Amino acid sequence: MPYSLAGIAHLREDLVRPEDVHRLNAALTGVDADIILNVCEYAFRKPVLATSGGPNSGMLWHMVHKRFGCRFPAVFVNPGDVPPENLRYLAVLARRYPLALSTHEPDPPATAGELEMIAAGGEVRLEAYERTKHLTLRLALQEHGADCVIFGARADQSGARDGRLKLLTRCLIARTDGRTGAYPNYRKTNQDTEEYCRQQGIPFHEFGPPGGERIECGIHT
Repeated sequence: MPYSLAGIAHLREDLVRPEDVHRLNAALTGVDADIILNVCEYAFRKPVLATSGGPNSGMLWHMVHKRFGCRFPAVFVNPGDVPPENLRYLAVLARRYPLALSTHEPDPPATAGELEMIAAGGEVRLEAYERTKHLTLRLALQEHGADCVIFGARADQSGARDGRLKLLTRCLIARTDGRTGAYPNYRKTNQDTEEYCRQQGIPFHEFGPPGGERIECGIHT
């Protein structure tokens, strides 16, 4: 079934079913990010942007603001290990492209032991992230009533993150929390992202253009 708004309108009530996500993915093969955001707007009741403040954040933040304006909700989860450069970049983006941004931290805060586990990386980091970041994100999405989460992760980041981020082959993924994860830029490359940012005048992260960073933000699972 080719992509069309009329073809997805009926999915508002039941999109969380795996067969619906599969059908939409088939219809959206090869489409650009704008159309995927189109689907997020028309096929879901409450899409929410999840942002890390990393170097890749600027492109999707700009796309979302351009389409939805300042009414669109965005969530940022900080378990206590987010680099200060990311916090400053979020502040820059928030001033340039205002979104309804809310910051969420684990309650209680991450313990010294959990921060050590996060710093260690690998499976140990993911174990600590389950409470400090994943649970915090789920609670934030629940607070917003989100049924779709828009992520900025791309397929070409998988190898650089030691396989912790599953190779993205679809723009929509049924999540274990009952929501759908949307990846508008899942087929973009570092070059695509850098060119888009330059063309749109989007400020770069302190680490430079996308591709220079390899920070595991841990919210894409």
